[in-house]
Amino acid sequence: MVWTILQLILILFFPAAAILFSHSSSIGKWLSPVVLCYGIGIAIANVTDLPIDELISTQFSRISVLFAIPLLLFNTDLKAWLSHARTTVISFGLCVLSAVIANVTMAFLYNSAIEDTPLYAGMMLGLFTGGIPNMQAVGLMLDAQSEDFVLLNAADIFIGGCYLIFLTSVAHRVFSWFLPDFEPSEIQQKQQETKVIHRPQWQSYLLNFSLALLVVGAAVGVTKLLTGELEAAVLIILLLTTFSIVLSFIPFVRNLRGSFEMGEYGLLIFCVAIGLQADFTSIWEKGGMVILYMASVWGAIVVLHTMFARWFRIDRDTAMITATASIYGPVFVGQVASAINNRTLVFSGIATGLVGYALGNYLGVGLAYLLEMIFSN
Repeated sequence: MVWTILQLILILFFPAAAILFSHSSSIGKWLSPVVLCYGIGIAIANVTDLPIDELISTQFSRISVLFAIPLLLFNTDLKAWLSHARTTVISFGLCVLSAVIANVTMAFLYNSAIEDTPLYAGMMLGLFTGGIPNMQAVGLMLDAQSEDFVLLNAADIFIGGCYLIFLTSVAHRVFSWFLPDFEPSEIQQKQQETKVIHRPQWQSYLLNFSLALLVVGAAVGVTKLLTGELEAAVLIILLLTTFSIVLSFIPFVRNLRGSFEMGEYGLLIFCVAIGLQADFTSIWEKGGMVILYMASVWGAIVVLHTMFARWFRIDRDTAMITATASIYGPVFVGQVASAINNRTLVFSGIATGLVGYALGNYLGVGLAYLLEMIFSN
């Protein structure tokens, strides 16, 4: 009983400690809360002999993602994104197209060397369309094992960390060899004006949680009516995504403060819970090939997106920001925008990342089913 309570405390409250550490410590600036939350779970599961309740970890990993999806999508402003800048929309579309082509191509190349290639391809397409939330949601829909989550996240942390260093250092100069310079429009110059950021009050958190609970309940209820069961994770998450996007068109919901932060916290709970289920022995056995697989997909996306951007005359800064939003999600947009000294694209980059959250679930699970059908014939 005592260990069960401690496990619950760890899953629910360690994310808060990880966030505080990453903001207040010089070491924490290099270790994101995602890395810390996965790390603590993996360390406890593989280094200690503590009695971990697998059922608790499994349930919290599923519930946290179900609540995180609507919270992350409530602030999506599709109308503003579509009307904001033609080059931004085109560049994001080209990045998604590059991700689809790269994942399909590498799935065929690696199919004989890696088991569950359709699963990994679907999860990686979700990852490269909107970031970790999509990868986790697609994995749940496809019944991925905890080892699959940890393995792909480990590969993402390793490869993504290396590429992020490139993006924030010499990438601006390298991409200038292939892409034209950025020329801001009048609209983008006006959006340079700073906005006052207000800290959410407890009423906002309560409203966000209530709305998320309503969306989750509606998705589960409709799934029960249509299928007669509650195990259809694909339908539940697709309904969650759809209902959340519909609600985002309501200004009151879209402008609620704190929803995005609450969604990110739910993902960190997921990271701790999944880390506690990780069997590092089995991960180590197939980790090298999966890392190579992801590195191949990542490299192909970068090359293809750069080629497409050159053909469509997309400027260097827009290509970099939209690729960052697509591959990493909106969280890293500000960091890259600061590195290239161009803050006029922060809004469109964040909006692009939120749109990626909305698209990734559909694309990822669709590709996985398509490849499964092709490879099984």
